[in-house]
Amino acid sequence: MTKAAISCSLSKSKGRVVLEYVLLALCLCVIAIRTMFTESPGSQSVNVPANLNDTVYSLLISTVLIISFVVWFITGFFSRRFSYRLTGVEIGLIVFSLAAVIGIFSAANKRAAITNFVTLLAPILMAVLLVQILDSQVKIKLLLAVIAALGVVSAYQCAEQFFVSNQMTIEQYEQNRQAMLGPLGIHPGTFEHFLFEHRLYTKGVRGFFTTSNSAGSFALLASFAAVGLFVDKLKNCANEASGHLRLVICGIGFVVVMFGFAIARSKGAIAALLVTVSTYVALLIPFPTT
Repeated sequence: MTKAAISCSLSKSKGRVVLEYVLLALCLCVIAIRTMFTESPGSQSVNVPANLNDTVYSLLISTVLIISFVVWFITGFFSRRFSYRLTGVEIGLIVFSLAAVIGIFSAANKRAAITNFVTLLAPILMAVLLVQILDSQVKIKLLLAVIAALGVVSAYQCAEQFFVSNQMTIEQYEQNRQAMLGPLGIHPGTFEHFLFEHRLYTKGVRGFFTTSNSAGSFALLASFAAVGLFVDKLKNCANEASGHLRLVICGIGFVVVMFGFAIARSKGAIAALLVTVSTYVALLIPFPTT
């Protein structure tokens, strides 16, 4: 992360540069909102206002991301110097889109199928967009800093649930079960009721997400961002006046994020961490040459 830039952006017009900064700001805002806004779990009825609000919220966020990518692509395609970095997901994205279109035509509830397709397509397009507009170290560090900071906030929420709110929620539920089930549209004795109680009594730590797997996966992502910032500060701390202070801050942020990762106790996230570390170590091992 010590290189001056990923690609030369001097050839871009001022309007293009401003547009990409605006799109980056939108992506960062969406990441923050999606990380800190908890959707209502277990709600299955479309008549429940909470479920409807979640659907509208997801569609609005997804629409913003899709429009952002379309605006970037159209404005760049008709410019004099258009460049596109291959991300490696284009083939998978095309296959996914074709399968989704086929699924929409064969689905019993086409509106729900379209909604699911849009909400799944939007983050993929955001990832592709970020690859295109992250053309400087300043932008990359900004994105990493935002993700790492959100990881710290999520870890705080996980700790609050682990030490305080989970037990309080159980006590409130046992005092008046219907008062908690009613707003979620869950009827006693149903499978949704079983899932709700299982999630409640296992005292799952999920942060701002609906499952501990989601919280653990995001903590893993945030830990990578924190490590990236820490390594960069470690390399450049001698050349910066406040380098050591920033190095300590990055180190503390990483420890906090990993604490949230640990108390989330997500088996899937732990397995992903082991696979990632094993792959990285394997890549560092030099192969013998003949």
